[in-house]
Amino acid sequence: MYRLVHDEKPPLYLKVLRGGGSVLKREYEVLKWIGVRLPSPEPLYYMSSGGSEYLLTREVPGTPAYQVQPEEREEAVRVLAFALRCIHELDADACPYTNTIEERVAALRPRLSQVEQSKLDELVALAPAETLAFTHGDYCLPNVITVVPRLSGVIDWDHGGLADPYVDLASCLWSLKYNYGERESKGGWIPLFLEVYGLDELDDEKLSFYTELMALE
Repeated sequence: MYRLVHDEKPPLYLKVLRGGGSVLKREYEVLKWIGVRLPSPEPLYYMSSGGSEYLLTREVPGTPAYQVQPEEREEAVRVLAFALRCIHELDADACPYTNTIEERVAALRPRLSQVEQSKLDELVALAPAETLAFTHGDYCLPNVITVVPRLSGVIDWDHGGLADPYVDLASCLWSLKYNYGERESKGGWIPLFLEVYGLDELDDEKLSFYTELMALE
């Protein structure tokens, strides 16, 4: 990724991915579909040439949620929960992509060892029913940019599409524990996140499934 500074205009970001198939094309099309409905990078240009992809966007100013000062963490957690609720409540009509369990498993299986494939088979046998909504697909603290106490934008939409909201809940709760500490998160940040997000009770089986699937990817 390259940060491009030109004159006195806001910086741009150029993503370059070699041999990545259509990963950046997907991100570009998801960002175009989102438009101005969610704070996110403005997509300016996409092209594919010689086996490489190029995506140019405007910079989202601010600080990734995992880098805020300790005294700003409460507001950052509120921003995380508010932003995720907005994502999941977005009208998903004509969303160009899906990210269902079946699709994730199909993409994952060729990359696994025989032992890992056996674990995947056991996990898939316990797959929960999906309730599809628009999701980010990699909702973690580094991908949420804030100017505390405001949301500045959510970045890295290459896994965006229709999926079960627990896709994002699993990755965000894991990221909270990883970035802010497991003890601190379980004792305060996760309950606060769930309260602001508006979830009275977690579906532990569904959360466990998506967390284990994520660990295999």
